[in-house]
Amino acid sequence: MSTRETVPEKATRLKRNYRVIQVTERAFMVIGDHSTYEVRRFNGGWYCNCRWTKFNGTLKPCSHIRAAEQAMLDPACQEVVKPLAQLLASTLN
Repeated sequence: MSTRETVPEKATRLKRNYRVIQVTERAFMVIGDHSTYEVRRFNGGWYCNCRWTKFNGTLKPCSHIRAAEQAMLDPACQEVVKPLAQLLASTLN
């Protein structure tokens, strides 16, 4: 029996551990287990620069996208990382 984390479980863990940072209204930085990923919303869809999305993104969203979706539904989770989000946003301008 595998104890491997499912995509929804990993997404919840990333959000719960404050590893999702909403930089702008449509851009997120997600600190994953192996790297930091850029997640963006566009025209009703999502993009992530992780390998999963590159190879499986048309089948189902990666955990980084799911974590960003969860963060959007729970704005209070962004309060802890707000100073970092503001700093990141200022570097994009």
